[in-house]
Amino acid sequence: MKTKPTLNSKLKSYSAIAGTMIATANSAEAQVVYTDVTPDASITSGGTYDLDLNNDGTVDYEFSLNTGTFTYGGLPIQYNTAQLTPSSGNAIDTVAGGGPNAHDINESINSGLIWADDAGAPYQMLGFALPAFSYQGGNFSNQTNKYAGLRFKIAGVDHYGWVRIDLDDVSTMLTIKDFAYDATPGASILTGALTTAINENSLEKNVLIYASENIINVNMNNTKGEGMITVLNTLGQVISKTSITGSRMNISMLNESSGIYFVNIIQGSSELTKKVIIK
Repeated sequence: MKTKPTLNSKLKSYSAIAGTMIATANSAEAQVVYTDVTPDASITSGGTYDLDLNNDGTVDYEFSLNTGTFTYGGLPIQYNTAQLTPSSGNAIDTVAGGGPNAHDINESINSGLIWADDAGAPYQMLGFALPAFSYQGGNFSNQTNKYAGLRFKIAGVDHYGWVRIDLDDVSTMLTIKDFAYDATPGASILTGALTTAINENSLEKNVLIYASENIINVNMNNTKGEGMITVLNTLGQVISKTSITGSRMNISMLNESSGIYFVNIIQGSSELTKKVIIK
C-alpha cells in the first residue's frame, strides 16, 4: 500500500519565519522549514511512502519495504529490505561504500558528507534482514529516532534536509515521524532542527543554558533589555513562555516528561536556541 502525505495529514508544517519562532533580520541567512507527520506514517512489507520535503506536489524520495526469496540449499529463503530511493537529481548521505548514514540528533547535514544519487543498492538500503538466519544489516536496522541526511533540488538548486525514522529488526515495519529542510540554497542544517539556525551573537557569548534536576537554568550575563524565553518539545509544541525579568531565570519542568527540549531566547535584536535534556 502506498502512503502519500497530504496537507490534511500534515497537521504541523511550519517555517521558522512564522509564529512564535520568528527569526530576526540578523539571522536571516538560514530558514528551516519543518513538517511533523501527524500521525506518524508507518508502512509494512509491500508498502511505500512518498516524501515531498517542500510540499510542492513533487515526490523527492520514496521509502519502500519489500519481501523476496532466494534459493539456499534447495530451500526458498525469505529476505526483507527497507529502501530510501531519491528522485532524479536528489541524493542521500551515505557511509563510505555503504548505505544511508543513520544520524543522531544535532548532527550537521552539509555539502561535505558522502552523497550518493545512485538509485540502486547498496546506496539506498536502510535495512536488510534474513529472518530464518536471524540476520540483519543496514545502518537503520533495529534503530529508533535516527535521521537520514538528504540533498534535494528546488528549481535546480541544492538544499539540505533530514527525515527522522524508526525501523524494526527484520525490516518489515518503517515509521516516518517528521522532516525538515533549509530553504536557503546550500545552507547546512542540523538533524532535529525545528527552527532557524542562529549565527553567533551577544546571546551566544553571554548566556548559559543548562538543566539540573527538573529545572532549566538560564543565566543572562551582560545582557540587557526585554525579552522572552520559550521552551519547546521535539514536536515543536510550546511548553512554556517566560518574560525575561532578571539575569538568572529558572524554568520548572516538574510536570514534563524526561527527554529533549529546545530553549529559544529572543532579546532585542538577538536570538538563541539551545538543546537541553531533562532526565
